[in-house]
Amino acid sequence: MNILLKILIFSILITLPIYAASFDCKKASTSIEKTVCADNMLNDLDEQLSYKFNAIKNLLPKDKVYVFIKEQRKWLKVRNQCNTKNNLVDCIKTNYQKRSNILENKYKQLLSLKVPSHNEAEEICNNIAKNPNLFIQKHKIHKNNFDINNDGITEKIIKYNTPAYETPEGKQIIPKYAYEWKDYWPSGLISLQINNKVFQLRTYDSSLKQPLFLSYIDHENYEMVVCDFNNTTVENVIPANNIQNSYELCSTVDTITIVTGDPNFSFKNYPSYLGEGPLAHIKFNPTLDVNSSYFEHKYNNKWYSYKNKEASFDFDNDGKIDELIKIKHSSSDGRLCDVVYIDETDSNNMKKTLTNSRKLLLNIQELNINSSYPDCGTHSGFFEYKGEVYYEELGKHKHNILQIKDNKISTICKSSFKTITSVKNVKY
Repeated sequence: MNILLKILIFSILITLPIYAASFDCKKASTSIEKTVCADNMLNDLDEQLSYKFNAIKNLLPKDKVYVFIKEQRKWLKVRNQCNTKNNLVDCIKTNYQKRSNILENKYKQLLSLKVPSHNEAEEICNNIAKNPNLFIQKHKIHKNNFDINNDGITEKIIKYNTPAYETPEGKQIIPKYAYEWKDYWPSGLISLQINNKVFQLRTYDSSLKQPLFLSYIDHENYEMVVCDFNNTTVENVIPANNIQNSYELCSTVDTITIVTGDPNFSFKNYPSYLGEGPLAHIKFNPTLDVNSSYFEHKYNNKWYSYKNKEASFDFDNDGKIDELIKIKHSSSDGRLCDVVYIDETDSNNMKKTLTNSRKLLLNIQELNINSSYPDCGTHSGFFEYKGEVYYEELGKHKHNILQIKDNKISTICKSSFKTITSVKNVKY
């Protein structure tokens, strides 16, 4: 081989792109592959064809994918016959253009959709998992009108949490779920604009910090799950400074590790350490009669249910026994969201201005029964430790031990939580 030819080959090799779309140029072995890598026009054609091929393959029904791949392999054999032609570049170019035209004509309807490819879906989901909050802030749609089903028409939001939309002509669109709703139970919903496509991100929490699944609504209004996520939350219990028993008590409190959607975990079953041991759970027992028409009247309606359960103990550690009852607050937020809270049974006191002790009792449960109630999933109760009464507040990303004493609420233990998100499965 003469020196000029060697220089020419070397100059071609060092200018080769590292990757074409459908293969690694570093591993190019045939003259066809090397020519595609060396020529910018052919490289572009290869990228375009590869994009169309993958887009169609991801959209085809599973039973048709094998035949489609077989057709592509046949085309590759035809393309590789260009090796015997005099004008190699022109032959390869013609073959790419012919194949591209065939795909466009045969699969025109599929290619017209802005449906994400598997690779695109995988990249999006991995980026969400790295930093959910940052990704949401970057891609969140702030307006009320947008193309929810990616069909080129801007819709208007009618309902958000239970999605319903309206076209400019007044036609209502309600996405048809292409997944089993029982498999997902989200608290939050946000619309995201990613790569000129609209996606719906459901989250396990209303604060949008724990993604549950990402979905895509197609032009026929079918909502498909693109991927779902695991959120592993680890708790660290921190004792309060300068409060008697805090370090000793907080070290007794179990820490928790929660994986979103874990069927074996329930806040209603946790914590396991409350019982007959050092942290004695104060139990409420059914009674025949509380002798309070006030409670019967106040709590027997569509939102409240008087459960006819009471207990007597000194909840505020002032040396006086208090009579308390449990009341169930029915919630419209869905399953497991009903709230049971504790109130005093002194009906005369309730008709007057609230006393300091009763304000503290409500505050320690984070509620004012005239206006609101605790977050869905909150599960709390009183327990006794070394002769004093404490209150445990437990919910999503919340776990505190508190005490009422001397008309003051003191935080004995406060937990911090760290959540790590990972992609569970790319379904699309």
